[in-house]
Amino acid sequence: MTSMMDPDIEKVYKIHRLSWKDLRRYRENLYSAKYRILVSGSRGKSGLVEDIYNILHSRGIDILGKVTGSRPKIFYKGELYFIDRGKNPKKFFLDYENAGIIADFKSDIYCFENQTISKYTNGYIHHLFKPHIEVIPNIRLEHAELGESLEELAYTFGSNFRDLEYVIYAEQLSPNREVVAPILREYSTLYGVEFRMVDVPYSESSLPGFERIYLLQELMDIMGLPPLEYHEYNMVVNRILWEIKPRLSTYGFYYVDLSKVNDPDTTEVIMDYLDRNYIMNRPVYILAYFRGDRIDRTKFFLPFFRRLAEDDSIAKVILGGMYYNKIKSLLGGKAVEMKNIDLDELFQEIAAEDGFLILTVNGVTLEMDMVREMLTPIEQVTHQDSTTFLTILDIYTISSGFKKGCTGRLKTLSLSLLLTSNFIFPYRVFTISSICSGSL
Repeated sequence: MTSMMDPDIEKVYKIHRLSWKDLRRYRENLYSAKYRILVSGSRGKSGLVEDIYNILHSRGIDILGKVTGSRPKIFYKGELYFIDRGKNPKKFFLDYENAGIIADFKSDIYCFENQTISKYTNGYIHHLFKPHIEVIPNIRLEHAELGESLEELAYTFGSNFRDLEYVIYAEQLSPNREVVAPILREYSTLYGVEFRMVDVPYSESSLPGFERIYLLQELMDIMGLPPLEYHEYNMVVNRILWEIKPRLSTYGFYYVDLSKVNDPDTTEVIMDYLDRNYIMNRPVYILAYFRGDRIDRTKFFLPFFRRLAEDDSIAKVILGGMYYNKIKSLLGGKAVEMKNIDLDELFQEIAAEDGFLILTVNGVTLEMDMVREMLTPIEQVTHQDSTTFLTILDIYTISSGFKKGCTGRLKTLSLSLLLTSNFIFPYRVFTISSICSGSL
């Protein structure tokens, strides 16, 4: 993957309570910024924030980029800061994190990812960040808290356009675009916001994520900057293709991890691309994990699995997690429950059949962490792929708390990582955070 960020310069930013001085600096830095850019929507937000940061930083422009999710981080002056949300990373105050970052880091341009988990958080980040420009790569069914239909989702986003100057919207899927674009344009007109629709050339419309290039071109135009140069264009293309490139597993077969692509539309677009370019005539195995706290997401994926049941190229669909009985019945004989099989034997079977594995639906779980660790060759494991912070106590947890299904070979691999890696406690970030561990 090509990036202009130096991964060797890493720090940790710890969220803290805000004093009156912090609040004063937050207001001063916020309103003195030339541009505040909010990247919203469903898919590709983190990558787009990083692209914006890399391009503008490489041009000598003062910019801070911030992404959310399971690995929140800050890009600032060529340095990478991992955000420490404290003892309970799932419970944090939006203002402590976002206002605190603005207070502590002065910049001419702020580019923040909108986590868009619910209608409340979507509205509150607009109130807190007060963006000039909102960039929306796409809007797709993902979180029911935001809306249970494309129309409701579009109204959720559009209702927050009030204080914006520009909205840039791109969507490669025509059915979604036809529903969402008129609603966003209506709100833009209502609030006096300039609405810019990005058109992706037909020749590139089937390439997942390529709308990012044209969003960036539009953003450069709004900011009065030159269009992307060749090396910048090439960097973005390489990043997009790297994100969906098949990896060679430790078992010898190829796989793609789409488990953090949480909507069925994007999953299907990427699978179509993989089928045309990589899968060919290989039998396809799907491993899907369903979270008990994301029943709405499971519901959105029902039509996707109904189509898989009729697809002759799908050999097996391995189901894990909770509340998937409806999907199991749709799949019939193709369905296999993760709890009833040995993953090591399954992966050996895929290798023997020269199969292709795709991980789908939910990625932020201990079980899916275990699957990824089993599949990832040791030479691919780096501290940049981590999802959590390790402490001294975690060494004992990892070395003694192996879950059912971990093979002896995996234990040896995991412990060898512990013994050979360059630890800096307590804030060195690592991949091996939850290898077969039930207590992290």
